[in-house]
Amino acid sequence: MTIIKKKEIYLDHASSTPLDPTVLKVMYEYDKENFANPSAIYTTGASAKKRLEHERTLLANKLQVQSGELYFTSGGTESDNLALRGVVLAFKKDFPDRMPNIIVSAIEHAAVLGTARVLQSEGVKLSIVEVNSLGIIRPLDVINLIDKDTILVSVMSVNNEVGTIQPVGAIGGLIQKLRSDNSSVYPYFHVDACQAANYELVTPARYKADLLSINGSKIYGPKGIGLLYVSRIVKIESVLTGGLQERGLRSGTENIALVIGLTQAFIKAQDMRLSESDRLKVIQKNTILSIRKRFPDFTLNGSIDNRVPNNINITVPGIPAEELVIRLDTYGLQVSSKSACSAQDQDGSYVILAMGGTIQEARQTLRVTMGRSTQEEDLEYLLDKLEYITQNYI
Repeated sequence: MTIIKKKEIYLDHASSTPLDPTVLKVMYEYDKENFANPSAIYTTGASAKKRLEHERTLLANKLQVQSGELYFTSGGTESDNLALRGVVLAFKKDFPDRMPNIIVSAIEHAAVLGTARVLQSEGVKLSIVEVNSLGIIRPLDVINLIDKDTILVSVMSVNNEVGTIQPVGAIGGLIQKLRSDNSSVYPYFHVDACQAANYELVTPARYKADLLSINGSKIYGPKGIGLLYVSRIVKIESVLTGGLQERGLRSGTENIALVIGLTQAFIKAQDMRLSESDRLKVIQKNTILSIRKRFPDFTLNGSIDNRVPNNINITVPGIPAEELVIRLDTYGLQVSSKSACSAQDQDGSYVILAMGGTIQEARQTLRVTMGRSTQEEDLEYLLDKLEYITQNYI
């Protein structure tokens, strides 16, 4: 019997990106010779500490911030948790009798939205800003929710499911003006930029952000490493107890190889963002045109104009998205139905629901996210298999 190896095409880069070979090489070269704890005071420990601070400085230069404003974490989820929980803890420490208010959008990643809801159950007031049918947040809708007790606003720069680019710079600017008018340091503005670095210039100044989260696994870096920028104006408390690493904000021995990987991956992603965006825009445009021609009953979700170039999110009527993902996988096509972090949720995409979609539509939505390895023929192959599956679905 002849076994035909199926063609493997990875189209789930919003979930996780492959580790860049050049990043892996520099990580390996360091890790095979250096293993000392950077908190140790002997020579090899001091050398590890020196390398840690060198990488922090490289990242700070790229982000156009001070190195003392950067903290390494275990990933985007921890960075988001630390931003929200840390600010709330600091406020409650200073004002134990007041109930703080935090504002997040209805389409935030679960690391933000879920944390916000837990904080709500712990006595924090939570305000949710809605999005329009294209998945875009209106800056004034955010500002209108701010009251005298609002201490934090958190809005993602790019949505991880539908790829919409949010007007975070405009939101941040309005928040800065409001603070100035009220002579207050609050509210702080947090931006989850985990999905942005491959295609946008990511700096706190551009977003006018006081806190900013980055995740290594989304930018061709290693898993298990993230970054949180915390402006010097922000009062924040640690959410972990143990050691005094990361200037007391994040306990735990730093993994220098992962830090090196994150640094190299972020710098490379930022340097490649324009050329990669231009390349993927062509594939994205041609694919969307082909979808509209071949599948007139499919719905494209999200904005066409304000969207990262690697994202195509479609509703395929009549077929549950999870079943479609499984059937496409038999042809070697790896796509997703929604955020991987919400894959166990049986109610479909909450992002599609927030955009005004029905429960049925939320359960029939397919997310295709391209990356550096993606070629136009990969999308043509995907559409061919989609056509076959939809025409023969029983």
